[in-house]
Amino acid sequence: MQDDSIQDPFLEQLCQGYTEDEISEIKQYLTEWDASTSISVAQSIIDQASRKDFDPLKYLRKADNFNIKRNTVQLSRKVGWVER
Repeated sequence: MQDDSIQDPFLEQLCQGYTEDEISEIKQYLTEWDASTSISVAQSIIDQASRKDFDPLKYLRKADNFNIKRNTVQLSRKVGWVER
C-alpha cells in the first residue's frame, strides 16, 4: 500500500462514514489487495464494491473470507485432507 503521508483521495472516500476501528480494518485489507489497472488500491475497492452493490467494508470482508477458504481447500488437496 502507498505511504500514508501521500494522501489518496480514493482512500479518503473509501474511509468516509466508518469508525476508527473499521478504518484500521480497511487499511489492513488494503495491504493484501492489488490495484491491478486502477490508480490505487482504494479506487479498485470502491469500483468493485459499487459494481456488485456492496458496502466496501463488507466486500473486503467477503473477499478475505473467500481467500481463506480457497487457500484451505488448496492446502487440503496438496496434503490429502478431505473437506466435509
